[in-house]
Amino acid sequence: MVVFLPLFTMTLTLFSMFRANSTQSMLIHISPAFWMEKILRLLPNKIEDNLKEVKINPLLGNWIVIKRSQIIALAFSFGLLFALLGVVATKDIAFAWSTTLSITSEAFHHFLYTLAFPWRDLYPSALPSIELIEQSQYFRLGDKLSEEMIQNASKLGEWWKFLAFATLFYAIILRFVVYLLSEFGLKRAIKKSFLTLDGAKKLLNDMNEPIISTHANENEQQFIQRNTAYAQMINALDASYDSVQGWAIPKENLFVIADSMNVISPKFVEVGGANTLDEDMEIIHHSRGEVLLYVKSWEPPTMDFIDYLEALAKKVDKVIVCPVGTSENAYETEAREVNVWARKLSMFGSEKVWLKSSSAKALGREAENAES
Repeated sequence: MVVFLPLFTMTLTLFSMFRANSTQSMLIHISPAFWMEKILRLLPNKIEDNLKEVKINPLLGNWIVIKRSQIIALAFSFGLLFALLGVVATKDIAFAWSTTLSITSEAFHHFLYTLAFPWRDLYPSALPSIELIEQSQYFRLGDKLSEEMIQNASKLGEWWKFLAFATLFYAIILRFVVYLLSEFGLKRAIKKSFLTLDGAKKLLNDMNEPIISTHANENEQQFIQRNTAYAQMINALDASYDSVQGWAIPKENLFVIADSMNVISPKFVEVGGANTLDEDMEIIHHSRGEVLLYVKSWEPPTMDFIDYLEALAKKVDKVIVCPVGTSENAYETEAREVNVWARKLSMFGSEKVWLKSSSAKALGREAENAES
């Protein structure tokens, strides 16, 4: 029960693992877990209907049955060990052995010595001595029961150590190793089963394709062209605003930019850039009235900027987005750069958001380049 039955079932399990990739593996059918699922189908109709709705890949089903079988066997082995220890602790038991075969005590001791190879060096007391084997041999007619066995009854309880260590190694430790193998096999089968899903091979081929091409049809191109203009444009800035903000523009630079454009404000703050989301939300919470928002004209608008602009527009009365160039160009912007922002804001579509157009000097410079 504690040595040969576990070894026999583990051997069948290993054969089942080699045959698990076959949907018609007969070794799976000897597993208790396989028949437990069959028994579950005899339960009321509601549970049976739920079981029928579950569809499992046959290759996965074999590994699931193998793994569940090892869990059941481990639970049985632990119960066997605890039952042995419980009986030994609560009762005074005298163990004995007997057989109809002609086996000497020396031969039986050699057999037990071989079985105890995992622990005989670490725990020699868990291996029955040849004297204990001779004293605990039981004969049918009982000619030794009344003399030698009764005289040495106190020593016959030492057998429990061998039984406990045999259960621990053969029924639990080796079974746990087989359980780990079943866990590894199930995970590997799950990875392989993804390739059997509908469309998995096509998706894998698309992912391995070295060249991916895309194009827009004529309608999409016309749509983009129709939205290059922005309806809410202003040509000149006001003299003052409730607050001046700069997207990833330091506060000291905002003073210089506002001074060059003759704009005054009681509040200058930097948003975006190195700011955290909580810091930006705090700035939005304290914003009010009309806000002048400076942005770098050469950087295209990003989604985090659009998210900030959307939240800001809900809080204030009006937002003027003003693209600015570099300090070398006196913060002037090119018309093509403003057009990029215009296209993006046209998709945003908020009545509170306005865009500052490029300066007349920049427009004139662009017209001269077009004529030339």
